[in-house]
Amino acid sequence: MRSAMAIGATVGVLLAGAAYAAVIPVVPKKLIVVDKLSAASKAKLVYVSKDQAAGITKGVGTDVAQIDVRFDVAYDGGSVAGSFTLPAGASDGTSGWLVNKDSVAKYVNKDAPAGPTQAKVAVVKPGKLLKLVGKGLGDETFDILAAGAPGGSVRTRYCVTNGGDENCHCSEFTGCAYKLIAGDTGAKLVCKTGTGDATCSGSSGPGGFDPDDVLFLADDALAGRQNNTAGSTTAQEFLIDELAAISAVGLDSGETGRDAFKQAFTNGTNILGVIAGADPSKYVMVGAHYDHLGTSCPSIEVGDTICNGATDNAAGVAAVLAIGRAIAGQPTPPGRSVILAFWDREEDGLLGSAFYRNNPLVPLGDTTAYVNFDIQGSNLLPSLRGFSVAVGSETGGASLQSLVTAAVATESLGTRQLSYLFGQGRSDYVNLVNGGVPSVFFSDATNGCYHTSGDDVDVVDFEKLEQQSDIGLALTRALTEAVSPPPFVAPPPLGVTFSDAVVINDAVDMAIGDLSLFSPAHQTTILDIQTDLNAIVAAGPGSFDSAAVTTLLLSAADLVNTILPSLDCDGFLAP
Repeated sequence: MRSAMAIGATVGVLLAGAAYAAVIPVVPKKLIVVDKLSAASKAKLVYVSKDQAAGITKGVGTDVAQIDVRFDVAYDGGSVAGSFTLPAGASDGTSGWLVNKDSVAKYVNKDAPAGPTQAKVAVVKPGKLLKLVGKGLGDETFDILAAGAPGGSVRTRYCVTNGGDENCHCSEFTGCAYKLIAGDTGAKLVCKTGTGDATCSGSSGPGGFDPDDVLFLADDALAGRQNNTAGSTTAQEFLIDELAAISAVGLDSGETGRDAFKQAFTNGTNILGVIAGADPSKYVMVGAHYDHLGTSCPSIEVGDTICNGATDNAAGVAAVLAIGRAIAGQPTPPGRSVILAFWDREEDGLLGSAFYRNNPLVPLGDTTAYVNFDIQGSNLLPSLRGFSVAVGSETGGASLQSLVTAAVATESLGTRQLSYLFGQGRSDYVNLVNGGVPSVFFSDATNGCYHTSGDDVDVVDFEKLEQQSDIGLALTRALTEAVSPPPFVAPPPLGVTFSDAVVINDAVDMAIGDLSLFSPAHQTTILDIQTDLNAIVAAGPGSFDSAAVTTLLLSAADLVNTILPSLDCDGFLAP
């Protein structure tokens, strides 16, 4: 293999009438450089960053503006650069603005004018997230081996020129690693730790959150991640790659290599990896299901038949990966080992986690707690953007409840705790609880996008998702280091508390500000529910009897199962 890798590092983006400042604040998240020696013009660069897409707006279908874009990559001892202008957006299904909504813009250019080059741009929530993919334009060498050597660093500079005004941001990546591509056909450099340099602002968060995880898993190319399909297999290989990248090992000790990460069962495959702790015989499990519905869901837009499952549950998977990266990056191992579990066939009845419960790869008695994510980065209403729930922590007694409270307090997000019953048995935490494992289930419940083709990346609240990931990280760390693990407490059949009434009542009171979004019939129901819950809370805990419990449960079920999902699909992202 040669050490000097030729790589085209130019990507472009078409903007419509934007005004530019001198510097855009940037939080760089990921840089990947790939060179396949045997395939001409297939060199590739992927760049993902946050808080630097200022000025990028959605396209209007037939924009005539042409924006000069230059993306330079430099390393110690060398550099690579290139630039070109994107053609006008055609929006013809093969190039131009393919996705064009209020909070997402995607531009694809398969035949840029400067030779055999390609570029793809995804802007999620303008001003928050940008993903750039460029191929070709390799006119200088990029030494992947030197850039990925210990102590090596890579710097990037991204500049847009529009009407004579240049707007740039810069970042530096350290801790980069390279690996050979199979068959000695090239090499890949992966950088996951980035900071803004002296000319830019912003910094990486405390966890390993990477919004690109959601973009990848919710891409149309995976066709909805239905179990036993090519899209599911792609998701599995992605998850194994991410686990291997943080030196997690497969949980199945009876297998080797990539097979050790897989737990196959009828028409499905769970993916499980473990990060060894100081006590390798005790475990904290963090999990989310990665499967979704393929094309078996209502279509929101004509021609869009893929159920991408961005919030349900690509976002939950991203939270688990973020926690794994942060735990693996600690200077010392966690006190207990951490299992990262990705369940298949959850949408078919929690079958993947049920199979694991009946066929655990480590004893359930040695699994001290389980943290579950399902439907994350989702907003029920504009008034409830800051609302999220943590369900079932009483299965770990007062100990787990206190740890969840402390973890929630590390972020400004309004996550509230609810009893086990309010999860309605609708996610994988149920099977771990049935196996005697203390568990908590983080969720944003179901809105109008639930199980529709509208559950796409443009409705994901990435800021909320990052906070949820950090809450999960704080809880996982606390569970790995706790002197005594939480005791398992089986949930009673009607385990509802006055505190549950307070939480649901608070949510309904906040939602009244958005009452006009609902049908007249549902407005009446919501007002009736508010009256009932206000009365229950005003009466106090001493009057919280079986009648109040019944009213609370019926009200919550009506809201979650009927009223909120009746709304049009909308991410209700902050303006």
